[in-house]
Amino acid sequence: MKKRILNVGCGEDTYGTHFIDLYPTRENVIKCDVNRDKFPFKDNYFDEIVAIELFEHLTNPLNFLEKCYRTLKRNGKLIIITDNAGFLEFSAKFIRVIMKEFVMLRALLKIGIMHYSHLTT
Repeated sequence: MKKRILNVGCGEDTYGTHFIDLYPTRENVIKCDVNRDKFPFKDNYFDEIVAIELFEHLTNPLNFLEKCYRTLKRNGKLIIITDNAGFLEFSAKFIRVIMKEFVMLRALLKIGIMHYSHLTT
C-alpha cells in the first residue's frame, strides 16, 4: 500500500501525496485555511503530515495539532519544520506550553515528538 503523506501549506512543494494550502497553485492542491477549516480528510487517513515553514504563522497552533492528530494514523509521523525558531513565540517556554496542552489531549499516544537535534547527531 502506498504511503499517504499530507503536505500542509505546501505552496509550490511537491513532496507528498495530498496537498492543502490557503492559496492553491496547482490543480491537485485543496484550498484550506488551516487556522479555521477542518482538514478535508477522514480520521486516521495519513501515514505522515508535513508542515514546512507554516507553524510559526499559525494563530492557534494547538488547533492545528488537533487536526493533525485526527487525520494521522496510529504511529503516524508529524514533521514540523520552521526556519524561524528564534521568533519570540518559539521560545522553549512557548513550545513546552503547547506540547503540555497537546499531551493533555492524548495526542502523544499517537504522535512521537522529535527535535531536529535527534536527527543531526
